[in-house]
Amino acid sequence: VIDARQPAMGPVSIEGFYDEAFAVPGMLGCIREADRDGADAHIIACFDDTGLDAARAVAKAPVIGIGEAGFHLASLVAARFAVVTTLGVS
Repeated sequence: VIDARQPAMGPVSIEGFYDEAFAVPGMLGCIREADRDGADAHIIACFDDTGLDAARAVAKAPVIGIGEAGFHLASLVAARFAVVTTLGVS
């Protein structure tokens, strides 16, 4: 079962460090709620893994960022890989 959650507070999109700072508190609240509801794991579905370390610090269950997971998989199937993004800050 996938229980997708999105914080009620924070920016509509994360376009850099400023937006990231405002996105993390709401995300951590969602993770705490999901832990209370018995989540087996958490996946941060944000390309640059916003708040990943903070989430791992507060979560009872494992936390995976889709960026980190994608980079690990790419390193297993190729000697080199590139990341193409719309913003240099990402």
